[in-house]
Amino acid sequence: MVRASRVAPCLFVMALMSTLIPTLLSVGFGAHHTSHIDQLFRDFERQPLDHPGRIALRALRNRFREESILHPPATELEQLQRIDAVLLCAAGLVDDRQYFEVTGSSKSPLQQLRYELRQMHRETHRLKLLSFDRQRRNTP
Repeated sequence: MVRASRVAPCLFVMALMSTLIPTLLSVGFGAHHTSHIDQLFRDFERQPLDHPGRIALRALRNRFREESILHPPATELEQLQRIDAVLLCAAGLVDDRQYFEVTGSSKSPLQQLRYELRQMHRETHRLKLLSFDRQRRNTP
């Protein structure tokens, strides 16, 4: 009776470890595997960006990560479409030289348009802030 009571906990611990260790190892090794999208974001983050650009890039990265967790790509085509979407979004944040350094190719016309629209938006926002500042200074 004494022997049986010592063996049961040992068997339980061995069974637990036999299922827990492979799971932990697979999760640990899987964590070192980065997706192509994560690698793209890391490469874009290495580029010199202004503070709002970094914030926008982090927001994009978080959005794409959440989307890939909630709806993992079922086919290779879906994965390629997501990569194209990442490149299109990131093209609005970086200039031509930075984009070329990350991807090794120049921007497409749509990506160039995205960048120019973002620059125009930044300029209109800057002018709006400047006009508010002038109005505030002129008000007694």
